[in-house]
Order: sequence, then structure tokens, then C-alpha cells
Amino acid sequence: MLTRYFFWCCGAVALALGIVGIFLPILPTTPFVLLAAACWAKASPRFHRWLHRHHYFGPMVQNWERNRAVPRKAKILAVSMMTFSCLFLFWQFPERWWIGAISSIFCACVAIWMIRLPAA
Repeated sequence: MLTRYFFWCCGAVALALGIVGIFLPILPTTPFVLLAAACWAKASPRFHRWLHRHHYFGPMVQNWERNRAVPRKAKILAVSMMTFSCLFLFWQFPERWWIGAISSIFCACVAIWMIRLPAA
């Protein structure tokens, strides 16, 4: 029971971050939505089914679960927005360069992971 609650909460937080990532360029939406789907698959079939049938997130989750694939448009948008965000941090906060460097490391890891996935 405690494990289900933990996975349900992790899925909810991941989906919330994914939704924020739609509007905030530094957060990529796709990995958070896929994480929410994975967590809810273990914790709540009802929420997993809802996410699977969602008009915006559903195709992303279905492509991932069937083919382990991410749409090419999502890849291009995610990588370009992460690049723009990191460059913006370096430009806006030159005295705090380490913030941009840490963000760049995380964004580069996500970008490499996403680029290596097959396109849907």
C-alpha cells in the first residue's frame, strides 16, 4: 500500500512538472509525462488509463509504450528549448556561471537520452 502511494505521488509530481514544462522552456515535457505513465502503471491503472487516453499526452505515452519512441517534433522542440534556456542562463547570470553549467549538464543528459530514442 505504501509503495502504491509512493508511485502515485511520484506520478502526480512528474505530470505536474511535465505540465509546467509546456510553459517553462528549461523543463522538458516528454520525459516527465513518460515518468508519470510509468509510475501510474505500477500504482493506479485508472490514472494510467486516463493519461493513456488524454488528447495531448496520450499519443506520446502510446508511442512510448508500444515502440519506445518519441515524436521527432518533440525531440527537436525539447532539445532546442533546453539549449535556449541554458544559453539564457549563461547570458543572464554571468556571475553565477555554475547555475548555467549545472543546468547544461542535466539538459545535455536528457538531450542525449532523447536523441538516441527512435522517432515515432
